[in-house]
Amino acid sequence: MDYKVLLHPYRFLIVAALGEKGSSVKELMERLPDIPQAAMYRCIQILEKASLIKKISERKAKGAVEATYGLAFSMEKMKLENGSVETYLSAAYVVFFSYVHHKLSEHMSAVSQDDNLQFSKFNTIGIKIKKDEINKFTAEAEALLSKYMTKDGDSYQLTTFLVPDVNGG
Repeated sequence: MDYKVLLHPYRFLIVAALGEKGSSVKELMERLPDIPQAAMYRCIQILEKASLIKKISERKAKGAVEATYGLAFSMEKMKLENGSVETYLSAAYVVFFSYVHHKLSEHMSAVSQDDNLQFSKFNTIGIKIKKDEINKFTAEAEALLSKYMTKDGDSYQLTTFLVPDVNGG
């Protein structure tokens, strides 16, 4: 996969949109109205050739074939498979920024429809943990948070990113 093709803003937006759900070109045009039709088709061709998106289905519509496209990689479970660390990191950054873009877009859309949703909190907490304890830490954090997963109260999403502290914290 050639993740460098995502440096173009239209292609990045298309991949981010497909990260939400598979879509036809018509649906992408509706969701991304600032992308001209000719540019949309060129971008889809480039993304497909780079193995970043793929046709997930086709159907006949009004005498033509309408394709539905989806991502050719998992947004949630990236794996290092026969690739260099640099390739993996490039892909991870793309997935990360696509995910953040999706979450921020989702939040902005909800806020514009409901003034009660204006609360958001961004936080960073430094921790020290041994590499062989990360899976245990994750399981314990999920267990701790499960007591807050009730049917009562306002609904929030907690998104975490565990990344190495380059400053040595």
